[in-house]
Amino acid sequence: SNDEVGSHAVSLRVTDAAGLYADQSFEVSVVNTNDAPTLSQMIDNKVATEDSEFSFVIPEGTFEDVDAGDELITSVSLETGEELPSWLTFDAVTNSISGTPTNSDVGTLIVAVTARDLLGKTVSESFELTVEDIFSVNETSDGNWEIKLSGMDSLRKNKDGSQKVIPTLFDKTKNKVKHPVTGYKNVGDAKKDAQRWADRHF
Repeated sequence: SNDEVGSHAVSLRVTDAAGLYADQSFEVSVVNTNDAPTLSQMIDNKVATEDSEFSFVIPEGTFEDVDAGDELITSVSLETGEELPSWLTFDAVTNSISGTPTNSDVGTLIVAVTARDLLGKTVSESFELTVEDIFSVNETSDGNWEIKLSGMDSLRKNKDGSQKVIPTLFDKTKNKVKHPVTGYKNVGDAKKDAQRWADRHF
């Protein structure tokens, strides 16, 4: 194994029936062969929110290499081998992945993190990075829909530091969105209005 790499002294003694013996010493050299790095810690799936900064540092010790003195170089791409989307960057110095997604980036990416040793052998670990829409819609117990600002928990932050939930309801009977501040609007206008409202309050 890799633990036995190096020179090992061997002493050999041959003894005959009369008790006479002869000694011979020699060395056995175990030559190292490059072992591929291995994954020692899985990377959990991550969630980013539209228009909010995302940052993730790849934990130290995610990959390891049993070869003494070997170094690992980390790179990040999509699992398909394509480069990361323009909103997402990898900093090899800090081992961090960061960026701010927009509405057009909503969806799920499969990101591959690859460790390469000095002789080119690699190991990769993939994880899902889901970009959530800033708005989510859930049906309420009374049959209406509640539209929430994802990542902000639909909270209004007051000057005194307190917080208040401000839901936006979709009224099925009127087929309109009832915003708690501005009243009834169609869905498209309500989303724009909610964005303007969020910009004012957060």
